[in-house]
Amino acid sequence: MLAARSQGLGVVPIGGIRNNPQQVIELLNLPDLTFPINGLTLGYVDKPAHLKPRMPINAFRHEERYQDGELDALIATHNRELVRALAAY
Repeated sequence: MLAARSQGLGVVPIGGIRNNPQQVIELLNLPDLTFPINGLTLGYVDKPAHLKPRMPINAFRHEERYQDGELDALIATHNRELVRALAAY
């Protein structure tokens, strides 16, 4: 992704491919023993996109064991920030 961006290309990862991998396998006519786990689009950007707020890392990164004590508050805060950011478009 860094190499593409350094050449002026826009890059968007497509994680949703894993939602229906069989359809992707058939569409791309993938050979046996291959499985799509991610996709990547490359292209020249017509209009730069605004960055959306990201979920704080402590909402999904846990050390030693799962800890969800602050999770509801972190998600609520993130959702408010996301709604505010999307409304600005």
